[in-house]
Amino acid sequence: MRKIKQLFLGLVVLISGTACFAKQLSVQIVQHDGTQEKIINQSYVIEDELLNGFFDKGFIVTTSPAATSDSTNQDEILVKTGLLDAKDGQSDYFIQVRLYFLQDKSGADKYDGLIRMDWSIYSVATGKLVKESSFNQLKKLRIEKDLKTVSNDLLAELYKVVK
Repeated sequence: MRKIKQLFLGLVVLISGTACFAKQLSVQIVQHDGTQEKIINQSYVIEDELLNGFFDKGFIVTTSPAATSDSTNQDEILVKTGLLDAKDGQSDYFIQVRLYFLQDKSGADKYDGLIRMDWSIYSVATGKLVKESSFNQLKKLRIEKDLKTVSNDLLAELYKVVK
């Protein structure tokens, strides 16, 4: 009887183990704001919503460090670095989200809000672009509630591609 229990338990563990594989994603936030000095809190709100949203959907999620950029060339360099990090971490996909903030004229560390979001998804195995798109009708999103709402919209779009 003991052998039957051990055999049954072994089969349950084997079957459960094969069902536990999840896709792994690496996410990178790239901020465009005109100052190129530091990552602002609004960028971290969006990153946090994406990470939590993918985790809740059953993905294993890692991040490449958030970065600032002032050009398409710099974005491409960040993609190459992010893909290498994602490959080292054995991710299936690398997602770069580019956030464009309008800087407030009253001060270098004040922002009028998020005005555009571009995103790209790459296959880590091939390094090829899978899909890219943009949200560019954002109407200067500022407050955390609005940023969370647009992050959830972005999550839905990204999920369609990586599910």
